Amino acid sequence: SESAINGDKALKYASHIVFFLDATKIASDDFYDTLNDLRQLVTRMYNYGVFNTNKVIDVVYNKIDRIDHNSTEAFNANKDIIESIITQRTKINESFKINSKSIVNNSELNSFFQHLIDVVQREQEITEDAQIKLNWINNIN
Repeated sequence: SESAINGDKALKYASHIVFFLDATKIASDDFYDTLNDLRQLVTRMYNYGVFNTNKVIDVVYNKIDRIDHNSTEAFNANKDIIESIITQRTKINESFKINSKSIVNNSELNSFFQHLIDVVQREQEITEDAQIKLNWINNIN
């Protein structure tokens, strides 16, 4: 809801936002409900100023293994639509397709976790002066 977006200070001042999207819904007949919800969310985030500061924006498509061969084309087309909606308001840093079958030897999941670690390590390289300015808790009016 708009009030939830407006009231979420952490969202506005976050340095990294990850959109987790269910690949099975993107490839299904329910896609347009998901698309409408995402469009409203991204528009509200934009209107509230969430994207006004430099943020890392990632998109994760989970349950990619549950997409059958016949739905792959629909998933890819709908994925492009989703990413287009997001990129109208902000830049997507990376997108990931995560297999949900197992944790062991899951290269997609490992790649995503490594990405999260890398983002945190890059943030730690920020100067002390910049860290003080970025500390949103101390900067709330």
